[in-house]
Amino acid sequence: MTVIHLLSGATGFIGGAVVLELLRDPESEVYVLVRGQDPAQARRRLCNALTAAATAYDATPLWKTGEHRVHPVHGDVETALWGLDLPRALPGGVRYIWHCAATLHYELHRAERIDSVNHHGARHAIDLARRLGAQLNHMSTAYIAPSRDDGVLVEQPAVEQDAAPATPYHHAKIRAERAVVESEIVWRILRPSFVVGHARTHAATHHAGYYAMARRLTIAARRHLVPEGARAILPVPPDATINLVPVDTVARAAVAVGTLGETGTVYHLANAEPPTSRSVLEALFAWTDLPRPEFGPPGEARLPGPAGALQRYLPFFRVNQLDLDHTRRVTGSSAMATPLAAADLLAYLDCYKATLQAV
Repeated sequence: MTVIHLLSGATGFIGGAVVLELLRDPESEVYVLVRGQDPAQARRRLCNALTAAATAYDATPLWKTGEHRVHPVHGDVETALWGLDLPRALPGGVRYIWHCAATLHYELHRAERIDSVNHHGARHAIDLARRLGAQLNHMSTAYIAPSRDDGVLVEQPAVEQDAAPATPYHHAKIRAERAVVESEIVWRILRPSFVVGHARTHAATHHAGYYAMARRLTIAARRHLVPEGARAILPVPPDATINLVPVDTVARAAVAVGTLGETGTVYHLANAEPPTSRSVLEALFAWTDLPRPEFGPPGEARLPGPAGALQRYLPFFRVNQLDLDHTRRVTGSSAMATPLAAADLLAYLDCYKATLQAV
C-alpha cells in the first residue's frame, strides 16, 4: 500500500538524509517542497542536492532505483500553506508531513528572517497538516529541551526560560514547538543534537555545528600568534559530553519514530554514547595545530588568541546527557549508540577539509 509523504528541507543536511531513508520502503512516495525561481529550477536544485547526499552517504544505488518516487513541489515554507495550490499540488492521502526546513543562523541582526523560517514556517506546516489531515513530524533541536536537576535534557516540550544560550535561533525553535504542541493536529517533535557526517564515510553535505567550530578555530589561528607554551584553559568539565551524532543515525531514528512512534511525543535524535567534551575539544585543537587545551572552572578560564573563537560554543560542552527513553522505545536500545573515537572525530574534519578543497 502506497504511503505518501510531504517533506520540506530536502536540500538541507538532515532533510536529504531523511528522504533517502524513506526510499528504503518501496511503498513510499515522497513529495518534496523546493524553493526556486520556477518549477524547473526547483527540480534541478532537488536532484543536485539528493545526488550529492547519496554520493556522500554511499547510497547512490538506493537513489538511482528510488529517484522516480521523489516528486518536487515548487513552494516556500515562509508562505501560507507553503505556497501550495491545494488540492492540485498534491495527491490525496498524504499521511506524513516532515518539516525539516530551517535556517541555522543565530545572529541578532537576522532575527526577523530566523523567526519567519523557523517559527512561522512551522505554523504554516501546522495549517497544512490540518488541511490535509496528515500527521506532522516537526524537526526541532535538542538544545531547547528542558533540563532536570541533574542537568539531563529531557524529552518534554520546550519552555522559553530554559533556552540556553538565548539566541534568535533557539527562541524561534521554542515558539515553533509551542505552536505544534498547542495545535489540535496529530504531531511528533523530533530533536537532533549536533549532527555530523555519515558514520561510515564521514562525509557531510552541510557544515554547521562541529564543522563551524573547526572553521572558526582555524580562521582565528591564522589571525593570532600563540606564544610558545601558552595553552588555553577552557571552563568546561572534561568528562561532560557534547552530543555529536552521525546523520545516518539521525535519519534512521527519525523515520522510525516518525512512522511508528507514539504521537503527541518528543523524541531526541541523539547519540546514546556521545564523546566527552575533552575528546572533542582536543580533536579540534589538534586538527588546527594548536596546543592541547587544559580544563578548569570558570574562574580559571583563559581563552588566549584562537581559543576565544569557541566562546559561544562552550555551553554545549557542559551538558551531562540527553534523555533518549522515548526514542529507544521505538528504535531499541542499541540503535542510538554510535561511539566516536578520536580517529572518527578527526576523520569528519578531514572530510570537511577535502570538501572545501574540491569546491
